[in-house]
Amino acid sequence: MASDSTPAQPDAQKGVLGWIERTGNALPDPVFIFFYLIAALVVISVALSALGVSVQLNDQILTGLGE
Repeated sequence: MASDSTPAQPDAQKGVLGWIERTGNALPDPVFIFFYLIAALVVISVALSALGVSVQLNDQILTGLGE
C-alpha cells in the first residue's frame, strides 16, 4: 500500500513566516554582516575619494552646533 501523494509540508515551511524563517536561516552571522557593511563602506569611500568627491560644511552650521 504505497502512497503516491507527496507528504504534506509542515506549517513552518508555508506562508510568509516560513519565507522569513528560510531567509533568516540563509543569512550569515550578524558579526559577518557588520564586517561586510564596513568593508562596503570603505570601498565606496575609497572609490568616491579617487573620483574627487568631497563634502564641505558651511561655517554657519559649525557655529550653530557650538552654541
